[in-house]
Amino acid sequence: MDSELMHSIVGSYLKPPERVFVPSFTENDESAQTHHPVNLEVTSPKMLQSPNSQALILALKALQEKIHRLELERTQAEDNLNILSREAAQYKQALESETNERNLAQQELMKQKK
Repeated sequence: MDSELMHSIVGSYLKPPERVFVPSFTENDESAQTHHPVNLEVTSPKMLQSPNSQALILALKALQEKIHRLELERTQAEDNLNILSREAAQYKQALESETNERNLAQQELMKQKK
């Protein structure tokens, strides 16, 4: 697995790949119960090629894509909300202006009747 892929899928700002802990799939003794930091240069190819690792990588890729889509949807929703807010403000302003014009016209009509 290349480092770019590792950084884009597993890594994050708070837990870069070097600090992510994964169980060791290559050992069967009691040390397999402990967690070891991932180091791409030291990690055995057997561990990276295991079906569990491949499934995990695919699941992480799918999750990353879903997060990306959700971020795009959130951005679009925020844009739509801003547009709707501006349009509502414009509508409110137009309605107030129309109401003021009607009130002025009604006041003029009342003055003329007196």
